[in-house]
Amino acid sequence: MYEHIKFVLMAHDRRDVIPHLRDALGSENVGVLYRACWWACDVGAWELESLVRPLISHPDADVADSARAFMELKDELAEPK
Repeated sequence: MYEHIKFVLMAHDRRDVIPHLRDALGSENVGVLYRACWWACDVGAWELESLVRPLISHPDADVADSARAFMELKDELAEPK
């Protein structure tokens, strides 16, 4: 179910979504951090890099993996083709 929330987020204006993702990335809840990283990927919220990058070294492996995925996708999309 959580994977499908991306469609709801993508249907809204980025100006409405990004502040909530920013708040979520400041959470202490690992589930919230994990999902926020993935949803930031889904909406291309690359401006949140400064909040996601430190999560690469998060003690929870799932959070660290989702942060790494965000950074890899951001870098992949930024590379000239």
